[in-house]
Amino acid sequence: MLLQLATLGFALGLPLDVTQWIGVGIGLLFVVLGNELGRVTPNYFVGFRTPWTLANEQVWRRTHRVGGRAMVVAGVVSTLGSLLLHPPLALAVLVVSVLAMSAFVLIYSYRLHTRGV
Repeated sequence: MLLQLATLGFALGLPLDVTQWIGVGIGLLFVVLGNELGRVTPNYFVGFRTPWTLANEQVWRRTHRVGGRAMVVAGVVSTLGSLLLHPPLALAVLVVSVLAMSAFVLIYSYRLHTRGV
């Protein structure tokens, strides 16, 4: 819906950068998904599905709580980057924040598994 509004505004002659609003939409999507991720029960379809999270319910639960918070942070950083920076730099912030969040969650999850949680 955000993309439709931005496209409509651009078509009506408003000085909008649609790529900026796509970045905002992606960032907000990460915030919403991150808030819900902590409540996801173990499954093979949604969530951080690694061999060690699927093998241990406690690792799954702790990984998704921390991962959900990390996803919210990545979403806020991406949203702010899209609103405050030029589009090429905003895209770089989006990509780096998502990759950093993913790497952090993967390492955190693996360390939980190796510690025998």
